[in-house]
Amino acid sequence: MISTYRITPAVIVGAGYSYTCASKANGVSDPARYHQISLEQTYSLSTRTTLYALEAYQLARGKTLAAAGSSATNIIDAVAVVGDSQNATPSSGPSQFVGMVGLRHAF
Repeated sequence: MISTYRITPAVIVGAGYSYTCASKANGVSDPARYHQISLEQTYSLSTRTTLYALEAYQLARGKTLAAAGSSATNIIDAVAVVGDSQNATPSSGPSQFVGMVGLRHAF
């Protein structure tokens, strides 16, 4: 679920929420569940230049399978991974916060 709102002609804010739940399989009786909240703020400096800030927080609960080749046992606690779960750096615990600020210019 994503929603955006234009506060002024130059300022836009957005918010999103997602819930992901794995299914019971491979001996996992308490499957992983992930709650993620994301926020965005943009400020237009001109028609082509924008300042932006993005924030995301994820909370993980339950159990999941360890990655292939890891030294961990087969079933482990789920950990948070904000963004692309295949390429991002996972948290060492059940929650993770990521924030970024930037300048976007269209050529």
